[in-house]
Amino acid sequence: MESRHILIVEDEASLGRILCDTLRAAGYSTTLATDGVAGLEAFDSHRPDLVIADIMMPRLDGYQTCALIKN
Repeated sequence: MESRHILIVEDEASLGRILCDTLRAAGYSTTLATDGVAGLEAFDSHRPDLVIADIMMPRLDGYQTCALIKN
């Protein structure tokens, strides 16, 4: 079975690391971005299967980030 890739967009470093570690332990590959702009760049680079985005982040919030990914 191929590993599914998840992009986590989270500005709180400790929470981002916990999410990545937990998902990796469950067999997923992950990428962590620390704000919405970095999340867009990571999405373009990695084309993940799923994006988990925090709502309140600097530069672009989670809603804006997901709207730009969708378009």
